[in-house]
Amino acid sequence: MAGERSGATRGVSNIESRSWDREAFERRAREREDRERGAEAAVERRRLLEARQDDGFLHSRRETVDFFKDVGSRRMIDLEADGALTRQGYHCELCQRTFTDSSSYMQHLNSVQHQSKLGNSMAVRKATLSEVRQRIRERVELKYAKRAQAHAAATYDFESRVRELEELEANKREERAARKRKRKEERKMANNSANQAMDDQLPAEDAETKAMMAAMGISGFGSTKAG
Repeated sequence: MAGERSGATRGVSNIESRSWDREAFERRAREREDRERGAEAAVERRRLLEARQDDGFLHSRRETVDFFKDVGSRRMIDLEADGALTRQGYHCELCQRTFTDSSSYMQHLNSVQHQSKLGNSMAVRKATLSEVRQRIRERVELKYAKRAQAHAAATYDFESRVRELEELEANKREERAARKRKRKEERKMANNSANQAMDDQLPAEDAETKAMMAAMGISGFGSTKAG
């Protein structure tokens, strides 16, 4: 009986090969990428919306546009849902548009389409008289502050230059005095050497003079005046 059981199960595999649903895995991967990309887009949209003005009027830009923040970076995109991202360039996450150059991208940021999505109109709020006076006062104060800084810098540069010239002139005077002392010492040493040479030659010249006078029969050049 044991033999019959073993014979019945001989050559039969009890392990089924596991099948992989490739489409399901690809669908899950796309959904995960969409969630990640959607989260990034949501963060960018939130940042842009927080940067808008509350009154809805057109205002000057508060922050500088960084054109190089995404240079060299890559991102996962859905070619079917967002065909505009298939090319390289500057991408507006709020409007889902891509531009090939910074000039076009900047024009888009200032466009009615982009500003309307930020909740801003192109209308400019009329300034009050007090605001105009305050703005003029700020500009005047800024102008005088810059002028004072420039004057302080010029004064500092002038005084520093005067000190440098004074030090340079003092060094030149010291060098001239040193050269003068050196020439004086050299002349003194030369005079001393010449005097010493003359002193050394005097005895020899006296002996030659006496010998010549003796040969000529001259006893000397004494005075002939009678005493």
